[in-house]
Amino acid sequence: MQVPSTTLKFLRAGNLADVFTEMRNRNHHPVRIKPGEDNDLVNVWSNVVPIQWEFCYKYLSKEGMTASSKGAEDIFAYVFYGRYEYLRTRKDKDGNKEKKKTLKPIIHALHFNLTSHRSRFTTNVEHHFRDLYKLLDENPSWEKFFDDLGEGEPPRIYLISVEMATRSYALDKRTSKMTMGIGPSRQVTRKLYAEIKPWRKYECYVAGVRFRRSRPTYRKWEDFSWSDYTERNKLYQTYMNRHLKLSDGEDHFGGELKDPPEWEERRFIPSTTKKSSTKKKTENKSVKSEPKPSSGPMMFDESKGRLVPFMDLT
Repeated sequence: MQVPSTTLKFLRAGNLADVFTEMRNRNHHPVRIKPGEDNDLVNVWSNVVPIQWEFCYKYLSKEGMTASSKGAEDIFAYVFYGRYEYLRTRKDKDGNKEKKKTLKPIIHALHFNLTSHRSRFTTNVEHHFRDLYKLLDENPSWEKFFDDLGEGEPPRIYLISVEMATRSYALDKRTSKMTMGIGPSRQVTRKLYAEIKPWRKYECYVAGVRFRRSRPTYRKWEDFSWSDYTERNKLYQTYMNRHLKLSDGEDHFGGELKDPPEWEERRFIPSTTKKSSTKKKTENKSVKSEPKPSSGPMMFDESKGRLVPFMDLT
């Protein structure tokens, strides 16, 4: 029997955690972006409402409900218009700590749970990515593979270095609990490594690339940077398209990447017959013109990396 969430008291904790994991695995999180600076927006753009809808439908699915089920309207009303008690510890003028409760909209809680612990991946990032950074110092042109959406063909040594960095996070006894969700007393077997949530692995990659690019920390979600938002989308898609399938603990590198001693001896050997995934590339690609800024409602197209108008189905 599931218990209520301590934060969102009208929702069940287990189903809530599952929804947050699914949304994090898709790099979905709320932002508001103002026009100007690094974009051509006409008005403030926000994905808050789509995030709320996605959360509601996923949660209803976990509950075995649909939008027409009894009680579904209450969940929609709670997520869109409800408040929750946000507990924050602050210091008074004398330096004493005091806990203060304030009422925050539910989207605030969604934001927190969909973006929490990102900064933890920056700890020792230079150590984890040392081999990749050394390669890039010797081959600066390889940085083009960072966010090419997985369409390029980097050399095997580049792929190995990215995987080595991800494994380094998982095998770091001091920080693996905070980053990869693995306690220091657990043995990081091949199976355990393969089961690490995708969002944890791509956050390693995002942290490594942003550190290489000397990026500062992210701005607050209510005043997010367009360049940071689109960069995250490209890095996420690149990792998911190219690197995640290579991060299951099996040998995808012709034996050039050795298993860490912490891994168990027994392993499952995949079939040696593999279908070729190489695609022929056309030399001349048609150049698509960027759409002009619109003042109407817009949605972010992850595959195109830009805003597109909402489709009118009326």
